[in-house]
Amino acid sequence: DSKFGLTDRELQLVSLISAGGSNKEIAESLGITEATVKRHLANVFDKTGVSTRLELAVFAMNHGLAAGK
Repeated sequence: DSKFGLTDRELQLVSLISAGGSNKEIAESLGITEATVKRHLANVFDKTGVSTRLELAVFAMNHGLAAGK
């Protein structure tokens, strides 16, 4: 799967992180809590095999998952 098993919500999160959003900004943007953002982020890290936001942003750009998918 070209989206690495990521849900639509997780893909939104990847896009917002790639754009430099903080957990608080992402939570406000998506209408969810920061705790939920962190949970989604942990799931995304597991699915993509990265361990930092920077690695995730690079991964997203390299795989066409950043803003605009």
